[in-house]
Amino acid sequence: MSLPRRLFLSHRVVLEDGVIDGGVLVDTEGVIERVVQRHEVDILLNDDEIQVVDGGRWALLAGVVDSHVHVNEPGRTAWEGFLTASAAAAAGGITTIVDMPLNSIPPTTTVHNLKVKAETAKGNVYTDVAFWGGVIPGNQDSLRDMVAAGVIGFKCFLCPSGVEEFPHVEASDLEKAVRALEGTGTVLAFHAEIEDENVVERESHNLKDPESYKTYLESRPPEMEHNAISLISNLSATTDVHLHVVHVSSAGVVPMLEEARASRSKRGHRGWRYGVTAETCHHYLSLSADLVPRGRTEYKCAPPIRHAENKEQLWSYVSEGRLDLIVSDHSPCTPDLKCSNTLEAWGGISSVQFGLSLFWSEASARGIGLETASRLLSMNTSRLCGLQRRKGALRPGLDADLVFFDPDAVFSVTPEIIRHKNKMPSLTHSVNSVCQSEPNNMQLECLELAGCTLDRYINADYSQPSFLEHGSDVAYFDGLGETIVSVGLVKPKPGVFQNFVKYLLVLTTTVDIVVLGVTFSSNKPESTSEYEEMHLVAEPVFMLPTDGVSMMVVKSTAKGRIFMGGKDGCLYEIAYQAQLGWFGKHCKKINHSTNALSFLVPSFLNAALYDEDPIVKIDVDNSRHILYTLSEKGCIEVFDLGDDGQSLSKVTKLTQGKIVSLACDIVKTLEASNFKPVVAISAVDSTESEYLNLVAVTQTGTRLYFSTFYEDANGLCESRPVYLNLIHVRLPPGFTPNASVLKPKQVHSAVYENGTLLMVCSAGGGEAEMLWCLSRVLPAPGFSEAQTLLPLDGPAWALTPLPSTHESFLSSSLLLKKEIWRVSRWLVVTSSGAAVIAAGAAPDLLRTLLRDYRGPESQSVRDFFQLHSVEQACACALYLTCEDTGADSAVSEWAARAFFLYGSQPTPAVSNFNLPSQMQSGVIGSPKFLPRQMSTPMSTRLPHPLQQNPKQGPLYPQLNQSFTGTPTHTVMGQSPYQQSITSPGLNQSSFTGNISQQRDMNYQPPVEYSAKHNALYIYVGRILSSIWYLKCVTEENSSDKKYMSSKITGEDCAYVVQKLQRVASFLQRVVSLPHSEEQASLHALKIFINMAIEMLNLWKVLCEHQFHVIAAGIPPEQQSALAAVSVKYRRVNIFLNNRELLVGGQEVACFLLGSLVTGYLRDNASVDGISQKLRQLCPTLYRQEDATCSKANELLLFAKQQKNPADREEMLQQALKLCKDVAPNVNMPIVCSKLLSCGFYSGVVELCVVCASRIDPQDKALHYYRSDQPSQDREGHLAYYRRMEIYREVCTALERLYEICASGSQGSDSAAQSTGDVTLNLSAADANYQGRKLVWECLYREDELLHVAIYEWLVSKGLGSELLSLGVAPPTSLRTYLQAAARNAPPSTALQLLDLLWKVLEKCGDHLAAANVLEGLATKPGSGATLAQRMSWLSAGVVCVRGAGAGGGELLRRLEEAAEVARVQQAVRAAAASLPRHLAPPPQHMQRLDDELLEITQLYEEYADRYNLWECKLAIVQCSGHNDTLLVENIWSNIINEAEAAARALPAADDRLAAVLSKITTLGREYVNTGHCFPLYFIVRQLEIMSCKLQADQRMVFKAILNIGVSIDQLLDIYIKLVSVNERVWLASGEETHAARVCALLLEEAREIVPTLPATARRRTLARAKDLHEAALCSLQARPNTQKLIDRLTAAQAHLDRMD
Repeated sequence: MSLPRRLFLSHRVVLEDGVIDGGVLVDTEGVIERVVQRHEVDILLNDDEIQVVDGGRWALLAGVVDSHVHVNEPGRTAWEGFLTASAAAAAGGITTIVDMPLNSIPPTTTVHNLKVKAETAKGNVYTDVAFWGGVIPGNQDSLRDMVAAGVIGFKCFLCPSGVEEFPHVEASDLEKAVRALEGTGTVLAFHAEIEDENVVERESHNLKDPESYKTYLESRPPEMEHNAISLISNLSATTDVHLHVVHVSSAGVVPMLEEARASRSKRGHRGWRYGVTAETCHHYLSLSADLVPRGRTEYKCAPPIRHAENKEQLWSYVSEGRLDLIVSDHSPCTPDLKCSNTLEAWGGISSVQFGLSLFWSEASARGIGLETASRLLSMNTSRLCGLQRRKGALRPGLDADLVFFDPDAVFSVTPEIIRHKNKMPSLTHSVNSVCQSEPNNMQLECLELAGCTLDRYINADYSQPSFLEHGSDVAYFDGLGETIVSVGLVKPKPGVFQNFVKYLLVLTTTVDIVVLGVTFSSNKPESTSEYEEMHLVAEPVFMLPTDGVSMMVVKSTAKGRIFMGGKDGCLYEIAYQAQLGWFGKHCKKINHSTNALSFLVPSFLNAALYDEDPIVKIDVDNSRHILYTLSEKGCIEVFDLGDDGQSLSKVTKLTQGKIVSLACDIVKTLEASNFKPVVAISAVDSTESEYLNLVAVTQTGTRLYFSTFYEDANGLCESRPVYLNLIHVRLPPGFTPNASVLKPKQVHSAVYENGTLLMVCSAGGGEAEMLWCLSRVLPAPGFSEAQTLLPLDGPAWALTPLPSTHESFLSSSLLLKKEIWRVSRWLVVTSSGAAVIAAGAAPDLLRTLLRDYRGPESQSVRDFFQLHSVEQACACALYLTCEDTGADSAVSEWAARAFFLYGSQPTPAVSNFNLPSQMQSGVIGSPKFLPRQMSTPMSTRLPHPLQQNPKQGPLYPQLNQSFTGTPTHTVMGQSPYQQSITSPGLNQSSFTGNISQQRDMNYQPPVEYSAKHNALYIYVGRILSSIWYLKCVTEENSSDKKYMSSKITGEDCAYVVQKLQRVASFLQRVVSLPHSEEQASLHALKIFINMAIEMLNLWKVLCEHQFHVIAAGIPPEQQSALAAVSVKYRRVNIFLNNRELLVGGQEVACFLLGSLVTGYLRDNASVDGISQKLRQLCPTLYRQEDATCSKANELLLFAKQQKNPADREEMLQQALKLCKDVAPNVNMPIVCSKLLSCGFYSGVVELCVVCASRIDPQDKALHYYRSDQPSQDREGHLAYYRRMEIYREVCTALERLYEICASGSQGSDSAAQSTGDVTLNLSAADANYQGRKLVWECLYREDELLHVAIYEWLVSKGLGSELLSLGVAPPTSLRTYLQAAARNAPPSTALQLLDLLWKVLEKCGDHLAAANVLEGLATKPGSGATLAQRMSWLSAGVVCVRGAGAGGGELLRRLEEAAEVARVQQAVRAAAASLPRHLAPPPQHMQRLDDELLEITQLYEEYADRYNLWECKLAIVQCSGHNDTLLVENIWSNIINEAEAAARALPAADDRLAAVLSKITTLGREYVNTGHCFPLYFIVRQLEIMSCKLQADQRMVFKAILNIGVSIDQLLDIYIKLVSVNERVWLASGEETHAARVCALLLEEAREIVPTLPATARRRTLARAKDLHEAALCSLQARPNTQKLIDRLTAAQAHLDRMD
């Protein structure tokens, strides 16, 4: 939830360049939005959405950044911790602390140690925290990794640090560290002290007064600091790393550093302060050695506090800006380390809380302003740490870390206000007495400091409550002025409060509701959870008004929700959260019993209209998330808290009268007064019963059992409560006719849990109250209870169940699954004190009997086994044998003897329990075992008629089946209720199989196992019942990112594994008949137990290695399986849970193992250790082969990082050899992906070949393949399938390379760098080269099936032609593959394969075979090939046959003929396609032209003739060689007519004739040399007639004929004939002399052509021209008006004659 915008006002807002009157506006994300002047404030105040915090005269500063704090956690948490250190810092105005790398264990010298420290701090700090790294000898290789992990810089010691885990460095170590840090931009800080050879040895100092501070001061003179600065100055000349000197004590250091800074300046260094900075501390500026008292080692530090002159010189440097920053150097320790010996005491001063005030006390007296203080304490410290873009100033965009500081206030430091963990020893003294005795000494306890912070506004981040204190010694709260009405102890919601707040104490009065934090202090080791002392937080966490309604009862849920029952009968809730909400409140009170319109009814009307019925009892079923309330008048109300327990809705309500009515319907023989009033309710946990939900107890002790669920007609049950139905009534003792016990009277308190009822009864008349305990002692099928009465020593004030004892390390998920044999405990509080009541389970009773009778042979033990059924009693004995191994070895051994003594006989296959004779008398023959056995009438009630299927029986089977027997027992059949109580969460019948049912006469009874066999199954089932249906993982959200976390912790797994290991060990002692069903069953149980142990061990390891990271590393489908959503059916969850994980989760386990090992490799860590651990813990899941592959993965990872090619190749070969050694037992996908990421493509091929040869040494797969994959060869098929699965990895490598080639660009550099994948760095050209090389590598191998896999991949990608460009002849296997694949492939694929096959054959030189394939491709109908493809194949076939040389003549003829027909068919297809739609052939006829090559007659009859395709007819006639002149002339006539019809739209006659001639020219050129298909005379005559009719240019026809290629002499012959035949057609056409005129024009044209002819052709042409001239003249004789034409003919001929 985002925060509201807030405006912080102050008359003194301290900025970087001065102080202003104004404010700071903070946005909803806690970031400074703007800094405003006072005149701008009024505008913002008008915005109602802005919260205003006015500090008035208090100065508003940026939060102090203390860059030098020793927190000491983890490891030395007795000295200090993040919780207390950050609390003290926050109280002192410090909003960010930077933790030093030493004094914690481990020190911050590696990335792992850094993560440990960060995890420790998480959730335990009040301020922001950053971390320094440490430089020690030998860790230079870890420095850059720590920079990447987030450290702000590094610190080293030039002298011993005082702790052995953080040794100091020498000059050689510094050189290595500096080289490692070059270019990182980080800081290297120095504890700058080096011992001087001239300094007197420490032994000489010991001769002086060791309690004198002067002795210690002389042991560490200023020269030690000066020597160190000389070394640092020399180092600064050789590096550009920023060098920083911490806690400068000697003022002489500052000029030396300035010289080093000047030297760097000359070299052109551009960093802040030229990369040389220094700090001093508050104690050096506030204290002086002259005033340190004797023996007061709390003032000891290193370097030491020096004399007053030195202090003043330091202040001079601060004022002049020559010292860069001021820090606390907070270095606490336990009081025992601060002995009076100054030479032996721990050196360090704890002042983080008072640093700001200490500095201001001295600075203000010296005239230093607030802006200078902020610069030295905030801005410069943040800059040193690289935080200047987030911290250190009041500037827009920076974090709103704000401090209200009163610079005018004065306060004294007293023990009460110190918040760090160890107060100074001096603070235990009286302030006054110390001041009086040593008034001139500067003891901190009486030091008056200027300025104080206002804690409420230390920072603008309210995620950490600032009102929780730590370390209070008071365990009571006296802040209430009213009488307490009710009290509740609540487990708070996780994540709301600090971890040290374990509980919330809710106190209600008539006026207020007060919530207090409960904390515990402990001096136990951190690994334990034992608490020594309870504390209450001094100030209330929350305080709410009751609004006049007293809260009668307080109850919380397991998820931390707080509910209260009001006196007005309403259910209230205290809703609280971590961040601000609800207009600035942390919490609010919600009334869940009113509706949205209830405010319309005045309160006085509510009181008048409704009777007051206070809620007096609230109980919660945390397993189902249901809440129940009981009112004073016996009304029960049900509320649904939702599937996740976070919502609330009202379900139903039963009044007292309705409850009595329902009870009387069930028990008709008793008066209604026995069923009222209801005095107590208890929720029934789901682990106890699947059907029952609530038990109510009346004043007479009657128990009423309710259910909130019902089944529909299909037997499906609602997942949430829908009603409240009374299904069973159980009366207390004394109601049976012959009862020997008294009835309970005046029950006023009762608690029911785990089948046991406790009631407090008041007899009246001053008699003492009695505590009744009714406990179930027998399992089904009988239902009996043990009765115990206990007198109380006073009136009972409270009766409540206590949480069951359990291992402290178990998770809440496991604790919800309650132990079946757990010991139930209750606390009863009387006027005389409190008493704990415990009710043991059956194993506790057996333990007592075995211990009392010193073994299992006694009659009492035998009676126990008869009473509890032998198999259940054997399970109890097994429990004692396996659980009591360390506690009481004798009892454990006796229990084992009892197990074998009584568990060997077969279990009787009957359903009704036959009671022993002793039971009939009510007493078992044992003086130690005398429970009163009793039973009471029980009956059931049918559900509501509307909720019951009339075709089925009642919802709940009959619970009160009466049997003839003794009065003290009612023997019943098995019921769901009893089953659920007997073995919650476990179906016992699945183990025994001995429940008798109605069967036919031919049914064979099941195998009868022994009782010990069944007991083993029962006990194992009960061990696993806590996790059997528990979901493995949960999905959580963090910063909008989902991740999976384990619901079971590693401790949970270890807890269950320990129990299973004990059972597995005990199973070695169990012997059964050989070759029996029982032996086989027990063997299966052993296997199951071992597998469960391995799986849980693996899960424990996963939990120890950041489970969410490992889960994120498995494939998405496996992640989905892990995070599967539950589906509820009959209230049984069906999801991937531990049951499925244990029984069939090996696949998931393998992926998780792979992700775990990959995580080690990703962190550059060796896998040897984790592999050895996994081999020990789960050898079946993680085999030796897996360990070998993990080692290979490690080598591959290191190979990626190698720069030397030879070393890299050697590592790759070593990794490959390891994988080949364990082949085929390797995870091929994972290993090959690793090899591929290294670019080791040949290694992928070699590993695949080796694996394939080992899984199929006899080449069964090859035989299967070469035999055309017969279906009856199952072994061959399996081997073929397995080998092809292996070869798929090679195809995967090709696929990745192909994707890079297809993309045409280089892979992602960022992805390659993050994953180290060499393949991702390849360019498209490189990927193409590697792909071709990989294909050649595979084909070079003699593994034919590998070839097949490669061929299949290439063909699938359309890259088969690449096989032809390898530069060598294709392998023989390719021909075999293509032939076989084409036979079995669908037509389209077969076409591609055969098309590749002929090319392969041609490349191999087998041209005739290629031609045969091509012929088949071209002529095969229905193959899906197009006509164009068929024609190309025929052409290629002709070329192949001709290239083959001799032979193939017949094949060549067929191909050529087919090619000719194909061309005709192509023409037919084109002509048919150009027809108008109404004339065109139907689509199926058109498709046929593509699907097959037709015969020439089919083309003519079915297409050309049918659809008048005249040109196609002509082509067919020409192709077939058919010589029919009339047919051909008819075809040409139609062609000309169609052309003429097409040209009619043209306007000019010449254009129309030209269009026709163009068509004729095209066809003429094709057929001019065919003779019979080109009737020249007929065509010319038809064209000339058309020309005559059109009156077009008379030259056009003969010019077109000449253009076709007809010779001039041929044309002259045609026209001689044309003019000689005296036809009347010319007259009919409109020009009788048309032919003669054309002849004249032709003779003129010949005059131009003849000179170009050879002599022979010229003479022939001139002779023909003369004949044409004569024929034309003859045709003109006797015709009138022809003289001009005759003259023209004569003139043309005369010209020709002159050419002769």
